[in-house]
Amino acid sequence: MVTINDIAKRAGVAKSTVSRYLNGGSISKKTAAKVDAVVKETGYVPNSFAQSLKAKETKMIGAIVPRLDSYYLSAVIDGADTYLYNHGYRLMLLHTQMNEKRTEDALRLFKANKVDGILFFDDAKYIEKEENNPDSPPIISTFKFIAKQLEGVQEKAAKLLADYLFKMGHRKVTFVDGGDQSIDFDIATQFKKAFFKYKGTFWQEIRFDFDDQESISRLLADKPELIVCSDDTLTLTIMRECLERGMEIPKDISFASFGNHPIAEIFYPGLTTIHYPYFEFGEYLATQLLNIIQKKDVRRSFLDEVQLMERESVYYIDHESK
Repeated sequence: MVTINDIAKRAGVAKSTVSRYLNGGSISKKTAAKVDAVVKETGYVPNSFAQSLKAKETKMIGAIVPRLDSYYLSAVIDGADTYLYNHGYRLMLLHTQMNEKRTEDALRLFKANKVDGILFFDDAKYIEKEENNPDSPPIISTFKFIAKQLEGVQEKAAKLLADYLFKMGHRKVTFVDGGDQSIDFDIATQFKKAFFKYKGTFWQEIRFDFDDQESISRLLADKPELIVCSDDTLTLTIMRECLERGMEIPKDISFASFGNHPIAEIFYPGLTTIHYPYFEFGEYLATQLLNIIQKKDVRRSFLDEVQLMERESVYYIDHESK
């Protein structure tokens, strides 16, 4: 491996001169040309991480995540990473597998490597002490931070779907809560409120995970008219079970959901769902963290650009013809 000492020796200059060249310091054009030629000849790549540790800022942001198999969480991280990269920062990600020791190790590692800030996607209880620790970098407990801003988003999403389903003639909802809880929106309360603003509506709420086959069988045995789930993963799992049983969607059972997972459009019949701006959530989190790091005023506004994605999974009920 070529080192800075090798570059200095080959160029016939001092190590400090090579260091100034690599860091944009002042050296003569003639000397810069000599060093530059050797750097290109050897293919030398400076250790930017080691250089950053000597600076006041490392330009590194840590991200601690509990799982890697969540589309929603991945989309948020993608937004944060893109924003940080465009602003001269690099995102370093550590996966905890929802293990407390791994979470503590991740925090310890990021502090030891002097990251400028941390986006924490795990349970907030793990960082309560660190948030007020003057020796810790700025930490945003992401879901707790988003939760403070989410009420308007949830309200708009719930209203969009409730209004649409009522317009489609549905008066009875079986709401299933569970599935991918990586982004904890707790949409059930807002959706129930939005649906109950209409008279003559009925509500049933149950909870189970997407891999709970026994609960899915009991749910379908009750022959619900309309199933609305808290996220698309759970909804698509139940829809698949219906199709395997020879049921017709939406004629036998209508389905709607929240999240707009990419598979929701590919699956047939396509799933009617609410699109959340997950990528933009990530950008928002990164913006807030950089504002804290750079001691700027933290932007309080929060986007609520949700959208109804109308597809084939909801049946129209004509009450007037009955």
